[in-house]
This record gives sequence, C-alpha cells and structure tokens, in this order.
Amino acid sequence: IGVVGGMYSGETRAALPIYLKGGLPVISPSATNATLPTVGGDVFHRVVANDDVQGPALATLSGNQPNAKVFIVDDQSTYGKDLATTVKKKLAKAKQAGSDSVTSGTTNFTSVVAKVKKSGANTVFYGGYYPEASKFVKALRDNPATKNVKFIAGDGVLDNEYIKLAKKNAEGTSMTAPYIPMERADKKLTAIYKKEFGVAPAVYTLEAYNAAGFFLAAVKAGKTDRPSILNYINTSSYKGVGQTLKFDAKGEPATKVMNEFIVKNGKIEYVGAIK
Repeated sequence: IGVVGGMYSGETRAALPIYLKGGLPVISPSATNATLPTVGGDVFHRVVANDDVQGPALATLSGNQPNAKVFIVDDQSTYGKDLATTVKKKLAKAKQAGSDSVTSGTTNFTSVVAKVKKSGANTVFYGGYYPEASKFVKALRDNPATKNVKFIAGDGVLDNEYIKLAKKNAEGTSMTAPYIPMERADKKLTAIYKKEFGVAPAVYTLEAYNAAGFFLAAVKAGKTDRPSILNYINTSSYKGVGQTLKFDAKGEPATKVMNEFIVKNGKIEYVGAIK
C-alpha cells in the first residue's frame, strides 16, 4: 500500500515508473535529485529539500571559504552530477578554479589531485558518495601540495562510514544535508532507537520514521488501499517528530531545511542552518 524509499536518487528514478503505473504512493526520506517529480507523477513525495536547495547551499558554503578557489568534482551519478552542476551555476565564476568528473567506483584519484594542484584551488567540492569520497580526500591529504585543501560535500558523504574509511583524513570535512538529526529532535526516541538497534540513528533515520508515520496515520484514518492512501497523503499533513510533513503538488515538502555539518575529532557535528 505504500513505499518508504528509495534512499538514493538513482534507484528511486529507476523504480518510480513502476510505482506510478501501479498507483503506489511513495515517500522518500532522502532522494534529492530535483527532477524526480517529473518521473514519479502524483505518487512521488519526499521529506527533504531537493538538490535545487542543496546545490545553492553548497555553493554558498564553498564560496564563503577564505579566499575561495573551488575545484568541482562529480561522480557522474544522477545525484552527484546534478549537484555539481548546480554548484557551478550558483558559485561565482571568479571563485571557480576548475572541474573534473570521475565514475562511481573510482579508486585512483591521482589524476584528479594533479588537476587540483595545477589549478591552485584551496577548496574542493565533491558531488558523490562516501566510498569514493574517502579515497579522494585521502589522496588529497597524501599530496603535500593539496594536503590543506578544504573538502566539502553533500549528504551522500554525510555518513559515519566515511569517517571509518577515511580515518584522520576526514577531519575538517564540511557537508550539507536537508535532514534533522534525531538526537536533536527527540532525545527519548533516540534512546529507544539505540536500545532497539544497538547503534545511533543514521542520517535520514528521523525522516524515514516520519514517512512511515504518515502512512500509519492514513491507515488509522481508515484509508487502506492505494488510491485512498495516496489521496490522504496528497491532501493532508502529518505532525511527526521534529517536523510536520505536508507536500505540494509536486510532492515536495512544504517546509525545507538545509543544515551544515563538520567532521570534528572523528565525529560528525551539527553546525547550523545554511541560509
């Protein structure tokens, strides 16, 4: 009767035509590609702000670095490429030192680091996910000419696995995400989660929890088939934990947040909202 997901933009884009054909309502807690509503029609909804919001925020964050000279790299994924494209559009040309693309699964970033060095960039933005980002930032830190470059990325890198893989090289990395940490929204719920699963809530845990809550509210209201649940989600609002979910005609959230995070002392810390 409904789907909480998908998690990533690529998989969500691939699945949406099937969901749309079946009239199956979807609430993604984390897929951020801006074009997904054109694929998912009226069955698609998301809890978080899309990359048309995150991209400009990343451009602002990158451009606000001292004497910013930003080198922009993407992984050519649905998520990473579109995010990097938005950063290029929104970041002042005078602050752009160059750009390059890699592919998902890249393990050798030597050539990219050489281009960063040649450009004289003091900041690198990476549009992609944490497995490759961990290798990229290590390669930057291993080169004397780029070891002090500021590393900035979006929510695809905002994961504790990034720190585990990159280790000390992750220190100082800044990231953005349109999510609210569960521990900031509800400490009691966070404690219950930790007791149940033995780990701390991950990125978008709260958003997934609230998406499920919206479906459950529909069922509680007597909506038990796809059409009635879809109509309920399209026309109602749901007061979740730390946020109220309500969607516009494209399935976008009525209320959008974009926050900055930083890796400090080996942990991801909340910095604050990016205006």
